[in-house]
Amino acid sequence: MIIFENRLRVNRSRELLKDSPDHWIREGNLFYQQKKFTQALVAYTRAIDQDTNNAQGWNLKGLTLWELKRYEVAIGAYSTAVKRDPDYAIAWINLGNALFFLDRYREASNAFNKALEIDPKNADGWNDRGNVLRKICRFEEALRAYDEAVRLDPDYALAWYNKGLALSQLNRFEEALRAYDEAVRLDPDYAPAWYNKGLALSQLNRFEEALHAYDAAIRLDPDYAPAWYNKGFTLRQLNRFEEALIAFDAATKPYNIHTS
Repeated sequence: MIIFENRLRVNRSRELLKDSPDHWIREGNLFYQQKKFTQALVAYTRAIDQDTNNAQGWNLKGLTLWELKRYEVAIGAYSTAVKRDPDYAIAWINLGNALFFLDRYREASNAFNKALEIDPKNADGWNDRGNVLRKICRFEEALRAYDEAVRLDPDYALAWYNKGLALSQLNRFEEALRAYDEAVRLDPDYAPAWYNKGLALSQLNRFEEALHAYDAAIRLDPDYAPAWYNKGFTLRQLNRFEEALIAFDAATKPYNIHTS
């Protein structure tokens, strides 16, 4: 009889574990990794229903809602996550990026600042803060943020790229070129870095080198209209008019929809 009762307790414990917040978060994570976002949302919601103070669950729900393009609701989930745990730096960063995407720059800046107060060694937070500052034309401050990001993570290709953008906007093209060089060294398959490297080289009247950079961007993304256009402009500068015409024609094809 005692053995039977012990078995009942074990079975009951197993059943409870299968219906716990941790279980539903694990289930949600599996669905999320498989890009089954609707199922992931159901699982994370189950976790939160069982524990409304579960900040991780709210943050993960926000990520899933974002993937489902339910942006305002995602912001609500991230906001709840940081209310439940005000020291949850990752949730503050996710909130900031969501607000940034919706052009709510002041709120985004506040979120990134809060994340960095909590975790000043978070390279993503510094990079994201730089993005907001660059968007509102505070380029020197943006540059300092990107500098901190690459100091914390020297292999952070995207932060090097963003640093290049900030330097270009400050007309510091030699320095921008060095940042783009680092970005393409770390991530040679990132077409925008090659393209913006080409722009910096063009500003320095290094047209042959700029042409090679635009070609690299186009090899990676044949539909990259600005790269085709600037390749055409560069070829014209080099008096290669027939080739320039071909590039301009490619830039105006309907499928070339890039804006940067």
